[in-house]
Amino acid sequence: MTTKKSILFLAILSLSIMLVIPVGCTKEKESNDQVFATSGFMSATINGHSFYTTDVSMDYIFTSGTDLFGIGNIEEIFLEVTPEVGTYILQQGDCQEGYFDKVSTTHFFWAKSGQIEITQVEKNKKISGTFNFIVDINDNEIIITNGKFTMYH
Repeated sequence: MTTKKSILFLAILSLSIMLVIPVGCTKEKESNDQVFATSGFMSATINGHSFYTTDVSMDYIFTSGTDLFGIGNIEEIFLEVTPEVGTYILQQGDCQEGYFDKVSTTHFFWAKSGQIEITQVEKNKKISGTFNFIVDINDNEIIITNGKFTMYH
């Protein structure tokens, strides 16, 4: 995916998330969050097939939360994480993980359950961890397992 398309998609995804968050989530972001050039990777198994991308982005890491994006050719994963080492259990409505299948749907879907484990944090420099979650799309479960990420500014 070209950089121009990635930027356009991130802008559309951010707008979509802003429209969803006031209704379903209560998390407040700091007003000076910014997205910086990011390197690293995100990988997972999505309904039995491999997902791997180095087209990743994260916003500046503050104490309240960090948004991580893994942008693949046909799928994208979004993680909203607490930048502290630990394990975080998700429940529907937490708005901490999401999935977008660019081929079969035009919508972004939040996880109904799952877990994020942050294994390493260097504030404003690096974050690593693992994740798994389940998304329900029109009564079909998308099961995302073996998720891993490491991202650097």
